[in-house]
Amino acid sequence: MKSESHIAAEHFPLTDAIRLRAVEQVERVEELAPVGTQVRLFLSHDAGHSFSALFRVHIAGRDLVAREECEDLYLALTRAGNRIRKRILREFLKRRNVARASHRKRETIHESADDFDATG
Repeated sequence: MKSESHIAAEHFPLTDAIRLRAVEQVERVEELAPVGTQVRLFLSHDAGHSFSALFRVHIAGRDLVAREECEDLYLALTRAGNRIRKRILREFLKRRNVARASHRKRETIHESADDFDATG
């Protein structure tokens, strides 16, 4: 099952150039995310002159979100992409550390049981 992605724009047209940059950013996110991850990118333009880029990535039951706002759409998109990739990496490191701690705890329990049997 491949990752599911969605790109949408609000209050401005999604030109080919913008779509290309958005697809590049989504693909960079998908490279880090496991298969089956949902990657959604929402681009918007407010009544002023501000653009925003919002990434919402659904990984293993959790939603990771990154939003950037800037007068330059491409800059907002790049910054939001960088921020969501950092959050994905942090999530993986956190899970890996929890798994390692759990593994170490099991090893300690087994070692304690072995010591008990040897002295028993």
